[in-house]
Amino acid sequence: MHKNDHLELAKCYEEMAELFGEDDKHIIGLIVAHHYAALHYIDAYLYEIVKPPEENSPSCHKDDFSPHRSRYHIMQNNIDKDIFDRYERLHDYSQRSRYKRGFRDFPPKRKQIEPFIKDDLRQIKKYVLGKLKTA
Repeated sequence: MHKNDHLELAKCYEEMAELFGEDDKHIIGLIVAHHYAALHYIDAYLYEIVKPPEENSPSCHKDDFSPHRSRYHIMQNNIDKDIFDRYERLHDYSQRSRYKRGFRDFPPKRKQIEPFIKDDLRQIKKYVLGKLKTA
C-alpha cells in the first residue's frame, strides 16, 4: 500500500465511525474504527519516511521475531512521543474492546470514552497531515 492508499483508508474508517450513531450499542465498533483510522494515518506517514516501503515498512504492530521492523519500534523512533502515546492508547482500547471479556461484557459508555478517542485521532491526523505537507 502507498501513502495515498493509507490516507484513503483512514478517511473511510473515520466515516465508518460516524455511522455508529449516538448510542452505546456500537461502542466497540466506534473504538475500533478510530484505531484503524489512526493506524492508517500513521502508516501513511511511515510510508514516506521509511524507504523502500516494500522492505522496511512495518509488518505488524509488534514483531517478536524482528522487533526492528515492527510498527511499534518504527513509530517510537520516528514520531513525537505525544502522538505515539495517543496511538498506543487507541490501540490498547481497540485490543481490549475486542479481546478482553470484561471490556466486552461491561463496555464504557460512549460519553465516557468518545471525547478521548476523538481527540486522539484528531491530534494524530493533524500531526500526520502537517508532516506530510512538509515532506
